[in-house]
Amino acid sequence: MGFCGKLRSVLRLQYTKIPTLDYEDFHKPQWNWHPAIYCAYRVITAVYCTCWVGVSAHRYYNREPQPVPWVAFLTNWTFCLICIYLWTSLVVFLILQGCERFKWKRPCSSRCLSRIVCGMFYICVPTAFYVTTVYYGAFFPYLALRGEKEFEVSDFHLHAVNTIVTIAETLIVRYPVRFMHILFVYLFAQTWCTENLWFWFTDPTHHIVYPIINEYSVHPLEATGAVLFMALLLIPACQLAFLGLQKVRIKLSNK
Repeated sequence: MGFCGKLRSVLRLQYTKIPTLDYEDFHKPQWNWHPAIYCAYRVITAVYCTCWVGVSAHRYYNREPQPVPWVAFLTNWTFCLICIYLWTSLVVFLILQGCERFKWKRPCSSRCLSRIVCGMFYICVPTAFYVTTVYYGAFFPYLALRGEKEFEVSDFHLHAVNTIVTIAETLIVRYPVRFMHILFVYLFAQTWCTENLWFWFTDPTHHIVYPIINEYSVHPLEATGAVLFMALLLIPACQLAFLGLQKVRIKLSNK
């Protein structure tokens, strides 16, 4: 099959679908872990991340009055989605593990829940890579040089630990990943952009969440270039890193 044939196969609609996960593949990790160990991992990770989301929101609103709400930032959207994913994964694991242990009939809703969890996973991992790359590669150095930003533990958790958690998830779970699952990331990004437009239109002072990206009226070329770079280069690069981690997981588990 030549390059054009491979490209056609990748772009087929079936490559964007969330796969139907069977009983064995969904609720168990890639590795031969005892259920109690896997459950403890799920509980600790979910509680830890949720606590830091609460700490971050509490510290943000305890400072001087903030013109931009905490929920308007992409970082917070991403970390909140990670927390929802972790808790939902824990619930599904407990349900399916209970069905296996006590010989219960698998509930009809488990298939729907499995696809929801899988879809959130496809969004969380590349988006976490993106947030960490942009924040520590551009925003943090820029603000630190201007004396407007210092290292904070809560910021580190929202902008770096998110990637550490998603890397661990990618190396542990069995969800199959394809490049065209990047469409889930673009859908998530479009939802966030729509929320930002709504915030901008309803805010009497028209505050900008990310001036470098969103302020087209002042820096139209820079803002357009930044958006195109992120949408066409950075997000696909994060998706390729996601695929690379899956290859590593498969290779290590087959040894």
